[in-house]
Amino acid sequence: MKLMGFDGVRIDETEVNATVAKPKPDNLPTSALAKAIATLFHRDLGKPWSDIEIVAFRAATRGGMDEGAVAEVAGFYERERKKPDHYCRTSILTFLRHFGGELDKARADKPKVGKALEWTPANVVPMTDPAEAERIASAARQAAREFREGKGR
Repeated sequence: MKLMGFDGVRIDETEVNATVAKPKPDNLPTSALAKAIATLFHRDLGKPWSDIEIVAFRAATRGGMDEGAVAEVAGFYERERKKPDHYCRTSILTFLRHFGGELDKARADKPKVGKALEWTPANVVPMTDPAEAERIASAARQAAREFREGKGR
């Protein structure tokens, strides 16, 4: 300013250049997803997350973590924690960094329900005639014998 011919600094300019310290965020979980993860790990919702946990949370959400996926993993953890030899993540940071693997384990361990358990072959014919059953069994034994002889056994 002195180079331009001004001796002093105007008050207006000092107010513009003054930087106000930004308040540091409290890092408390605010979204429903973050609260669900905190609850999964029995962490008090009033306890702040570390900066690195927040970075890992944002990366996991960009990677496809949503409420449905977290619900699948939560169900898996609930079943696993009842077992004496379970291995569930104990750190939120490690869980977030490896969320894809945890989701894969949860989906692989999902109990089978629905039509897959009710499937029966469509061409089942009940065997009512014992003579017919014996004829089929003897034909199968004969075919097995011919197969073994053909292979030199």
